[in-house]
Amino acid sequence: MSPASYLTAPPRVAAVNCITADLSTIHGVFWLALAFCLLAVLGSIGYAATRAWQLWKTVRAVAKAATDAVGRVTTSAATAEERAVALTAGTERLSTAITHLQGSLEELAVIRAAAAEPRNLLASIRGLVPRK
Repeated sequence: MSPASYLTAPPRVAAVNCITADLSTIHGVFWLALAFCLLAVLGSIGYAATRAWQLWKTVRAVAKAATDAVGRVTTSAATAEERAVALTAGTERLSTAITHLQGSLEELAVIRAAAAEPRNLLASIRGLVPRK
């Protein structure tokens, strides 16, 4: 070593102070790193909990909306079923009325045929009588 290097080197007493200073710095950095890790973990847990709570509220809202929609569809289906039953009952009444109408038309045809006989007889008699 050159004599100039002795002048720039720290004294031996300073070396002991550097070691103790380094230990206190290491402890400070350790506590700072530990605090940062705890903050990061707790912050992540808080963020995840907040997002989970929002997800839970969204799931509950969607489930409520789906339940309401299913209720409306069920009500509509019940109404449609009632209308179909009423339509079936109306169809049965219509079928009965059509059968009754056909019977009445057959009676009318018999009555018309019976009424046509005297008319035909009268027309044939009139044909024998001379006209002016």
